[in-house]
Amino acid sequence: MEIENLIRKIVVEELDKARQDVQLESLSDFCRRTGVSRTTVWRDIKKGHTKCVRIGRRILINPNQFVG
Repeated sequence: MEIENLIRKIVVEELDKARQDVQLESLSDFCRRTGVSRTTVWRDIKKGHTKCVRIGRRILINPNQFVG
C-alpha cells in the first residue's frame, strides 16, 4: 500500500512538471515579443516544427518549439 501511494505521488509530480513546460502564447503576441514575422512562423508551422492550436479565430503556439 505504501509503495502505491509513493508511485501515485511521483506520477502526479511528473505530470505537473510536464504541464508547466507547455506555455501557449498567441501568435500575434509571440511575433510582437520576438520581432519575428507572422510569415516566418507560418512557414515553421507548415514544415511541422511548431504546432499550433486554434481556438475560434485565435491561434496559439508553444514558443519553446519555434525553430525559425
